[in-house]
Amino acid sequence: MNLQPRRGGNGRRRRRLSARANPGERPSRWTRGRFTVRRAQRGRELAGECTTVGRPLPLRSAVLVLMAVFAFAAGEVGVGRNRDFGPAAPAATYRGRTAAQWAESLGDKDHGVRWHATYALGRMGPDAAPAVAALERILAHLDEHEYVRGGAAWALGQIGPQAASAVPLLAQTLSSKHASVRRNAAQALGRIASPQASIHEDTSGSVVPRLAPKNLSDLARLLGDEEPAVRVAAAQALWRIQRHPKAVPTLEAMLQNPNGSTACMAAAALGELAADGAPVAPALAAALGPADEDARRAAAQAIGRAGLAAVPLLQDALATAEVSTKIQAVEALGWIGPAAAPALAEALRHAHPLVRRHAARALGRLGPAAKAAEPALVEAVSDSDVGVRDAAAGALRRIRGDQDHGSKP
Repeated sequence: MNLQPRRGGNGRRRRRLSARANPGERPSRWTRGRFTVRRAQRGRELAGECTTVGRPLPLRSAVLVLMAVFAFAAGEVGVGRNRDFGPAAPAATYRGRTAAQWAESLGDKDHGVRWHATYALGRMGPDAAPAVAALERILAHLDEHEYVRGGAAWALGQIGPQAASAVPLLAQTLSSKHASVRRNAAQALGRIASPQASIHEDTSGSVVPRLAPKNLSDLARLLGDEEPAVRVAAAQALWRIQRHPKAVPTLEAMLQNPNGSTACMAAAALGELAADGAPVAPALAAALGPADEDARRAAAQAIGRAGLAAVPLLQDALATAEVSTKIQAVEALGWIGPAAAPALAEALRHAHPLVRRHAARALGRLGPAAKAAEPALVEAVSDSDVGVRDAAAGALRRIRGDQDHGSKP
């Protein structure tokens, strides 16, 4: 969870809380000893890393800040919207405590402590396998707090195939009335389950059970869930489990949603599927031109994970689309990486100066890996546009490894 101080319009101190898909979403306020979330806020909080939501932080909600401070003190939280935790880092301990010790905290009377224990176990990844039984007990306890149950489901998914015994319970949890629990259960099943055999061993030797047909039907039913984040999680899980034919179309439809946060979530999910071989580059390329700026940027970053297969589509966009789309096409080429350096070098000769400027900046971000584009950048240093000249000069310094990069693209 990212914390960025800011001032609200009424002068009161506010914090921007950005919910991420780790152990479930954080509550928005504290009421009578229990967390309650206004429905409108819940939808935004479930939007993942594409969402930034500012709201008051009453003194009664100080416990939420403490939960974030735990992670901040351990170096797990940084300032900035684009920071991502990434996969759980395997470790024998987390903050000096073993999985067994964190599992003991799951029995604490304070649900904030229990939630933090699920987070810690999830961060330990496969090394938290000794705590699987304790996490299953949390997940099976229907009176447990929503966010603690969601955290338990998330942690089981981070543990991976070694949490195979939890698959039947996770499948039952798909019918939870709480969106955060449904979402994290679906994500966990996508990480753990396989339909290829009733019981088989994966490459690491872990026994992975197959999802029953009814469970797969329940997961597919979530493609129509009222919460966009649940639909995204279900689509990703179904693609990973069985390349379900409705998984990609569901996300592509969400990508066209006029709600920016929904489109942003769908773009990020399609990017993950692209890295897993899904044929999503055309849909992402078409999404470079929506009105919502965040959605355009998310689509550009996601299409970068499609690799060279997306380059012809992006080159078409550079030739035919409006300027804002051309710029995002250049950004997407930069996300593809060094393999797209020739296409970026070609974009340095584009008729529009903003496209040339962004192409130079993208090459600069690639650093020495864009060495082949150096001649085109040398030519761009004499460009008629001062912004292009500065960006090209800065890119050359980065590519040549100069300590002083000058212009910072």
